[in-house]
Amino acid sequence: VWAETGTGAWLPESWYGGTGKWYGARGIVAGGRDGSNGTQRNNINYLNIDNQGTAQDFGDLTSNRYQFKGCSNGIRGVMAAGQPSNTSLIQYITTATTGNATTFGYLTGGRRDPASVSDGKRGFWCGLGDVIDYVEIATTGNAVDFGNLTEGTQAAGGVNSSTRACICGGWTSGQTNKIDYFTMKTAGNAADFGDLTYSKYGLGGT
Repeated sequence: VWAETGTGAWLPESWYGGTGKWYGARGIVAGGRDGSNGTQRNNINYLNIDNQGTAQDFGDLTSNRYQFKGCSNGIRGVMAAGQPSNTSLIQYITTATTGNATTFGYLTGGRRDPASVSDGKRGFWCGLGDVIDYVEIATTGNAVDFGNLTEGTQAAGGVNSSTRACICGGWTSGQTNKIDYFTMKTAGNAADFGDLTYSKYGLGGT
């Protein structure tokens, strides 16, 4: 539709089976570690992105967790991986309804600090190695192997459009400026997209 009209209109939900979006009015912030004393957190906070104000309590994760990443289909928020112990656990919440997280399933292996992206139907976690895992966000269950990054990395940043994901920077044998990309609808390996202006890791993406 974008190519035909230049307007960025969404295809009908029935065409792809998802919500057709990866955004919403509510932002979710969860877990983390206190930098002063190392205390790990299980708190889930939320904020209304359209209105400035203080975050409010949403509920709790199933356990204390940091260095994990989340994605959404606009209805459900899904969070996976993290410390301690490079967990493979995937948790989820319904973003419109406050409450505690519930177990969704498990990644194909334990990892920490992956990059995460979503096309509004599938959620992806990429890294700590070269693995790309994905789930169908609307259906609970274990993640499936999608393909591989061009090289193993962790602490990369993820950004995406409705079709393409870019995995940026991270740590391999040191900081890297590499950007990988893949098409989220079609399983397969990532390819080289280009480079960041500087090598860096621990990135956020939006």
